[in-house]
Amino acid sequence: MVLDRVNNEDERPQHVDFVRMQRPSMFIDANLPFQGELPTVESILRLIELGYAGVSINQILRNSQLTTSSPAIPKKKKTKPDLVSIESLRLCDKVAAVINRVKKLTALSPNKQFLISRRITFETHKDLPANFLAEARDNFDVVAMMPLTESVFKQCCSTWNIDIISLDLSERLSFSLKKESVLEAVNRGIYFEIQYSFLFKDSTARRNTILNANALLKLCKAKNIIISSGSTELFLLRNPYDVANLGSLFEMKLEDGLFSLSKNPQKLIGQKKRTTHYYDRVTAPAKCIDLEIIDLPPLE
Repeated sequence: MVLDRVNNEDERPQHVDFVRMQRPSMFIDANLPFQGELPTVESILRLIELGYAGVSINQILRNSQLTTSSPAIPKKKKTKPDLVSIESLRLCDKVAAVINRVKKLTALSPNKQFLISRRITFETHKDLPANFLAEARDNFDVVAMMPLTESVFKQCCSTWNIDIISLDLSERLSFSLKKESVLEAVNRGIYFEIQYSFLFKDSTARRNTILNANALLKLCKAKNIIISSGSTELFLLRNPYDVANLGSLFEMKLEDGLFSLSKNPQKLIGQKKRTTHYYDRVTAPAKCIDLEIIDLPPLE
């Protein structure tokens, strides 16, 4: 039986099969790690079943992937490793293959659509040159940073042109979060990410995630928060209202939890793509990719 849409948000039922609603809310998972074509497609199809209307496919570049070895040179000369080219990694091609496969597995429908955006996350303990971030901006919809040191964290909050700061909250942070830096990032329109998959690792990771997330929310007053899965395991994906309820572990209100899954990621991608209606097809100014919208079949 298909449930009618509840107009009054305060009267929305707490236990609703949102997969079978005619017009579900625009929930977005802002962090689905790329793990190969087929596993990523399976995760996207699972998110569609859970009631999400969009996803951001995330490709993470670690420290070891950011540099290449320098050619042999005479001794007594020091060289710095060269930064790899993002375009040379063909990351766009990998995501494009996922999008094409999802399109083949979903029939066209004018009533229901699914948004797929592209995200890149840099895990680094050192400064990155401006042209490197500019190249990432040209090739991806969302640019995120995972700082490993306090100096990089301050750069992320005050200087770098990025969209998301993602911290490994499951571990004990190597630096303390300063209120001034956090508020500066919020004022610049940067979002902080909480990955709920950390809660399912083990008891230590769950405890660290709750403590770190709680401290972060107090500093930013629950503003500019995005809750995402960050999960490579299919069975760890949860429907949006379950995720919003998990926010209570961080002393987060249900309304703030829902905003972190819907309004905040919508606003983020909307700012970058200069669009206010996600169900309209838009063309990104990027040189090799467009914001993709995939039509889905109506539910019976």
